[in-house]
Amino acid sequence: PVVLSRSPEQWNGAVDAGARTSDGGWSRRWGCPRASRAHRQMTIHATVLMWQVIAAHAITRHASVTPRGGATLIAGVGMRHAARGAHARRPACSMVEMVRLPFRLSAFATSAPPTHLGSALTTASQAHGAAIDSSSVAHDEAGPRAARYLAGGGERLGLSDRERELFSFLRDVVRASQCGTVMRVAGGWVRDKLLGKETDDIDLALDNMTGLSFAKVVKARLEELGEPLHIGVIQANPEQSKHLETVAINIKGFAVDLVNLRSEEYSSGSRIPSDVCFGSPTSDALRRDLTINSLFYNLETDCIEDMTGRALDDLEAGIVNTPLAPLETLLDDPLRVLRAIRFAARFDYAIDAELRRAMDSSAVQAQLGAKISRERVLRELYSMIGASGAAPVRAFRLIHKLRLHEPILLPGVGVADEGAAPAAETAAGEGGAAAAALADGSGAALRAARTHELARTLRMSTGSLEALHAVLCEANVLRFDRGDMTAEAFRQLRADGGADAPLPCGAPNSAATAALHQMMGALHADEKGRRRLWVATLLAPLHSPALTISGAAHAAATRIQPDHALPAAGAAHAPRHPAPGRRASGLAERVMRIGLRGMTSHDVSAILRMHAHTHEFAEIAEAFAPADETDEAGAVDARPTPGRRTTGLVIRRAGQHWRECLLLALVRSLPPLPVRPTVEQVHEWRADATTVRTLGAFSRLASLIAAEGLKDAWNLAPIINGNDLNEVIA
Repeated sequence: PVVLSRSPEQWNGAVDAGARTSDGGWSRRWGCPRASRAHRQMTIHATVLMWQVIAAHAITRHASVTPRGGATLIAGVGMRHAARGAHARRPACSMVEMVRLPFRLSAFATSAPPTHLGSALTTASQAHGAAIDSSSVAHDEAGPRAARYLAGGGERLGLSDRERELFSFLRDVVRASQCGTVMRVAGGWVRDKLLGKETDDIDLALDNMTGLSFAKVVKARLEELGEPLHIGVIQANPEQSKHLETVAINIKGFAVDLVNLRSEEYSSGSRIPSDVCFGSPTSDALRRDLTINSLFYNLETDCIEDMTGRALDDLEAGIVNTPLAPLETLLDDPLRVLRAIRFAARFDYAIDAELRRAMDSSAVQAQLGAKISRERVLRELYSMIGASGAAPVRAFRLIHKLRLHEPILLPGVGVADEGAAPAAETAAGEGGAAAAALADGSGAALRAARTHELARTLRMSTGSLEALHAVLCEANVLRFDRGDMTAEAFRQLRADGGADAPLPCGAPNSAATAALHQMMGALHADEKGRRRLWVATLLAPLHSPALTISGAAHAAATRIQPDHALPAAGAAHAPRHPAPGRRASGLAERVMRIGLRGMTSHDVSAILRMHAHTHEFAEIAEAFAPADETDEAGAVDARPTPGRRTTGLVIRRAGQHWRECLLLALVRSLPPLPVRPTVEQVHEWRADATTVRTLGAFSRLASLIAAEGLKDAWNLAPIINGNDLNEVIA
């Protein structure tokens, strides 16, 4: 079976290399006795012939063969190959040729486009088995699963000309160097190609050398061709999920990471592996976080390899699962909880029921808070929001449903005993856990109860996150492939109302909302701005209750006055809420600085500023709200509204992140949406009088800002220099 995993060119090269090796290296690699070159060749030829005969017999019997040692052979060779004697120079077919025949004959050999896996993902056991070490097969409730191989991998993956050129070059490097390395493209690239998604990031797993050693071989070959190559070494850093040294090279327009196949063992007190060593393809696949990330594309055999026996099934069914038992996998590395959420949200996949139960267990959640560094949690949270293909609202739905706010955001944050969590205790009510802990009299119990109530308060943000998602869908900022009922609701509304007509629910037409939608698009295109907006919305309940656009009919209902009625120069503006910069409790800041340690000071300050100035934008937008639902046309003219000066001063106080402030104020002023709303619920929410009034008010405010050219008001230099003025007065 070892010989069958290599092509004739490989094992002949190994024989030649072995003849020159004095320490028996050839014998160790191939498992053959030390003998003359002719004897070794004869042994290989006889072994291949024996398995060819057995394979041909298996095809005739339509049954898989399990030879001694527990490996199941991939049968696939015609009887004509058995006619060759052991004296032949080499067997008539390589491993690729042996695999190819049954895949052509089987029902799933029909060609299918990469975006539709369909019948191409039939189990390899139906094609007479798959080669795998029985000591490390994947297990599930139905028992162990054998590995699966799909021949013609390049065609199934839909390789581009550039990718074929790269892989051909790498094969030439291995052949020229006689290093005997089997190269496998691993993980996300294989998954994305099977899903019809293009990517230039390739992870290459090597079976017999480190990434640095192979990079030097590649560099030597390129230098012979007169092409330079820079080798970047990423040192092992377990705290950043880098358990083994990785080498990065850029070759033919692809970012290629080189690493050897590995096996990992974990200790009970850390997510960092206690032992990392060279491993087999099976051990490397089983140590990965999710089955859909465990696939290989073997460059030598042109096969797609599913060493877990279930990755292709999960990819076709849209299921997120772990290669090994979920509870064991998550306790080894609780960060996989967040990775499972991220990939389930990204691809709109369902989380396996057993994995969901493991994620919901108190033991896993406790380990998630205790073993995982806050920096790694922050990185995963940012990936849920800003990575390519990210779907933030889906991720936050899963966090909400699994009640993961506490282990993700609150470890180490702590809540002081004296009134530090008024929002949490208010949300809990008189019968909450905090009240029960007060009766208990235990300080530790009280802190734990207040932390729990704080997590409940954070869960209140999910409705606002759904509202944020809805307004972004209405503005055509977000586009998802499938499963997004909110986006589907607005697609239906546009289809009913036309591109430029008012929506059926009475929303302002496209001309009125253009400035607001343009602002949303510009902000969401900025990765850092998008990140800040989602995190600020998530943490907003810790700073203040929801806002309201009342639409009162008289100016006394708002603190915003028309420009001609402003106080004399030098008089202070009198906001309804505490002055910007003053924090009522500081809980949001503690979560960012401790629970999400690793956020830059700039981002923390920006989000705190957004929270502090949200009320000002809500107040100024309130002045634009219609006074009466039945008199929308004349309401704006009938009421005093802020002009250029008032609006510019609010923008100036908010600073460079005023757009985030305005959109956060909009989201906090809208009614919350149910978690994972249906199309009908989105229609009802959009037709609600409060939603229509709020969106109308903020649309008019955005139009004023655009018309008056106030977008850079925050950065305007003073017209008069104070020092020069003092000199003139003196």
